[in-house]
Amino acid sequence: MQSREEDGAPEENIGPLVTRNVFIDTQTYREVEFDTRHPTLMALFEHIGTDTLRLHTTDIMLRECLRHVGALTEGLARELGKTAGLAMKWRRRIPAHSQEMPEVPTGIDHSAWSKTYFDAFRTALNTHGAREHAAATQDPVPIFRAYFDRHPPFDEKKKPKEFPDAFVIAALVKWCEDNDASMYVVTRDGGMRRAALASGRLVPLETLTELLSSATREHSPDVEAAVDLMVGASTFAGELAGLVDEHLGDVGIVYYGDLADGDIESARAAGDAKEIGWTVISAAADRYGVIVDFVQPILAQVDFEDRELAFYDKEDDSYFGAESATAELEADVEVRMFVEITASGEVVRSEMLGGDLDFHDPTGPY
Repeated sequence: MQSREEDGAPEENIGPLVTRNVFIDTQTYREVEFDTRHPTLMALFEHIGTDTLRLHTTDIMLRECLRHVGALTEGLARELGKTAGLAMKWRRRIPAHSQEMPEVPTGIDHSAWSKTYFDAFRTALNTHGAREHAAATQDPVPIFRAYFDRHPPFDEKKKPKEFPDAFVIAALVKWCEDNDASMYVVTRDGGMRRAALASGRLVPLETLTELLSSATREHSPDVEAAVDLMVGASTFAGELAGLVDEHLGDVGIVYYGDLADGDIESARAAGDAKEIGWTVISAAADRYGVIVDFVQPILAQVDFEDRELAFYDKEDDSYFGAESATAELEADVEVRMFVEITASGEVVRSEMLGGDLDFHDPTGPY
């Protein structure tokens, strides 16, 4: 079944642009880990380059981004430390193979890494003309009035954590009023969306993909008909399955099921993709950027612990006498992928999106 959908929203709900001004909240950038090479951000920059969109930021949003980037690099340093410790343990256990274990870098200065990474992110936004607004210096009186009167974003719960969003909304509204303009606010935060809607100047959108789809239509109104023919081709489902095989090593596959300590050792596509939905997020003269959501049958080898004849020690919460075993299972897995397609229908670039894939054991309760 083929359809054009994004996050459950029918394609016809994605209308034409109502403004070229757009503000993107911290969480949306966080979802792509502030990676300016991510397909959605690259598509955003393409639309900015054609003057279809104009990007806005605030001082508060940038400070939040810096904090989250710091958490990312700190997490990297922590994981590297764990991996280095594990590698050292196995070198001691098997000295004959210690030279085969690669060295793992440790002791990285995650603060310096964080600054470098954030500077690159901010430079990319500035290079594409992002206009920064001073949210932290907005008049606090109407914001506190909204807090005590329980107006958005404080309407559901008067949470102090909503204050940064309230100051951001105030700064964006002020710019719109001063310039007799409107602006998209891309955010999944319910309170911020309600505050944007109540402002009369701001237009809330839940996903960046939705905005990019509208911008693509604005810039290239006939693009969807062209992509429709390509995605609808009888060979496209097989191409997607082949791309999944190419990229399975780039992502993790998490086993969900009843097999004890089940872990997927290897996997491959087992047939063509199905239930294909797609959204065009960018278009140039000779190629289209498309996010494709589909279901892919996957055949996986699952290593697990066979406890059928094992003895359970309740005191130690462990099994004795369990044996290692392997099972081959097939399940339908939901996949999200970015593909770049030329005007002739050739896929010239592809990338898995959305992190790990979930493999639900079809024989279990999942």
